[in-house]
Amino acid sequence: MAFPEQVSITPAKVADKKELNSLIVEDPDAIHVFDRGYVDYQIFNDYTERKIRFVTRLKDNALVEVISDISNNQVKREAIITLGEGKKRVKHPLRLIEAYDSQNRLIQIISNDFETPAEEIAEIYRKRWQIELFFKWMKQHFTVKHFYSISQTGVENQIYIALMAYCLMMIGKRRTVSEKTLWEWVRLLKNYWFKPFTAFVQRLHHKPLRTSRGRRRIDYEAIYQMTERQVIETLDAGHLNDVTYDPLVL
Repeated sequence: MAFPEQVSITPAKVADKKELNSLIVEDPDAIHVFDRGYVDYQIFNDYTERKIRFVTRLKDNALVEVISDISNNQVKREAIITLGEGKKRVKHPLRLIEAYDSQNRLIQIISNDFETPAEEIAEIYRKRWQIELFFKWMKQHFTVKHFYSISQTGVENQIYIALMAYCLMMIGKRRTVSEKTLWEWVRLLKNYWFKPFTAFVQRLHHKPLRTSRGRRRIDYEAIYQMTERQVIETLDAGHLNDVTYDPLVL
């Protein structure tokens, strides 16, 4: 799961890409990953000139001119391209990488980072899905779809409280070195809310003495063939009238 480090709360009518600059970190070691909703050719020019690295997905209707193809067996395709035309043309060449996402769908990724290996760039973009999982988790388990107050301060406070609670739970999960999912960890914590923390940690790492083999699948066809063979070989079907007879117990 992802950790939110910075948040920008705006009305729903504000376009996403207008808030992009407020989330940018001017650090040479940082790579910014965003989806197609933030695509802006002027921003691409600006970030490239300021040496701000980014990775994003190419829009389906983008005008692409291939400068050169690069041989790479780790991804489906790698090339150097330019985007747009006329006044909207991107001044600087970009890197195009075609790869498959976690659902085996072909995606086109562009970046101004020419140093990081292409397969790593593809994996970085796949990790962006963690952001979507974070929002999904928040909506499912926290009250952020219904607001107790409709004032700006009330809405912001509710969102900030939810984010702080999420971060505290993630910190707790990491410090207890738990292999459980975050929701499993939270559910167990609720049961130990008024008990010593050491008891919670012990229960968290408790391993069952017996392991279940799970629910076994019944092979009805094999049972039928076995019963048929018994009747044919013995010419006796009387045992089928016995209420204690169980063909599953061999």
